[in-house]
Amino acid sequence: MKRKLFLMIAAATIAFAGCDKSEATDATGDCTWELTGEPGDYTLIISGTGAMANYDGVYDDAGQYISTNAPWYEYHDGIKSLIIEDGITTIGKYAFANCRGLTGSLTIPNSVKSIGERAFHYCSGLTGTLTIPNSVTTIGDMAFYHCSGFTGTLTIPNSVRSIGYGAFVGCSGFTGTLTIPNSVTSIGDWAFHNCSGFTGSLAIPHSVTSIGEDAFSVCTGLTSVTIPNSVKSIGERAFYYCSGFVGTLTIPNSVTSIGDWAFASCHGLTGTLIIPGSVTSIGERAFSFCSGLTSVTIPNSVTSIGDAAFRYCTGLTSVTNLHPVAQGISGSVFDRVPINTLTLNVPAGAVSTYRAAEVWGAFGSIVAIPE
Repeated sequence: MKRKLFLMIAAATIAFAGCDKSEATDATGDCTWELTGEPGDYTLIISGTGAMANYDGVYDDAGQYISTNAPWYEYHDGIKSLIIEDGITTIGKYAFANCRGLTGSLTIPNSVKSIGERAFHYCSGLTGTLTIPNSVTTIGDMAFYHCSGFTGTLTIPNSVRSIGYGAFVGCSGFTGTLTIPNSVTSIGDWAFHNCSGFTGSLAIPHSVTSIGEDAFSVCTGLTSVTIPNSVKSIGERAFYYCSGFVGTLTIPNSVTSIGDWAFASCHGLTGTLIIPGSVTSIGERAFSFCSGLTSVTIPNSVTSIGDAAFRYCTGLTSVTNLHPVAQGISGSVFDRVPINTLTLNVPAGAVSTYRAAEVWGAFGSIVAIPE
């Protein structure tokens, strides 16, 4: 990009023309950037009206991300503060990625409607509370990936419709309750992975129909989750190692599939787990290491139970399987569970088929459920 450098010694200012509509791909409106201050202690100012340009990540031969082609990236180590002025409508892809020298709080103006992919990727020096204005409708993939310095409560406004893949991965400094507004219709894979500082109950809004892979995995501070009856699928590892969950888990009868490892290592879950009659498949290791569960009810709709689905559910004392014919399962489904001491409750008239079936026949007692 053609640039003009103006050196103003008295003001110690470096200014460039950038994000120019006629020169930058995917840019709309007018946008300029300016560096002020001394080398090693710059302030980057983005001003103008409209959208910033989108930039690309630069990768080495091994495919490892190393930098971006944003015009100010060559100064990224020395950029200590960022000002995004009112009037900017879109924060472009990779705009400030890897600007790890940024410190202090981040203010996003009310004019911003979308935050691009990896816009603040690894800006781990940013601190304080992150407030997303209620003008924003989209939070892009990995937008705040590993911005671990943010603290306090994360406020997502009810203008946001989608939370992208890995949007807040590793933002472990956030605390308090996570509130997802009912404007959100999709929660991307890995959206809040390893946001271990969130506490209290998590309520998924009724607007959400699917919970992505690893969406809340390793959110160890959460104590419970409410899943609405709008949700149809729970992705692989969606709540893996949410070890802070306590009490019973209620899965609504809208859910048709429970992904591999979905609730694995949720050690604090207790009591009876009732899988609703809408579910047709239980993924591999879906409830493995849920050692606090005392009983499980499997509906007659389930035709597939993945390997190790209930591995190390050592607190189980009984299992109820409502399917009229014993499903074929591997020996690992109840691995490390002493099923020879457990009671298996099955439909009346199906006792003999369960006794003859592999794995099911190894239960200590098989009892017919009264009709």
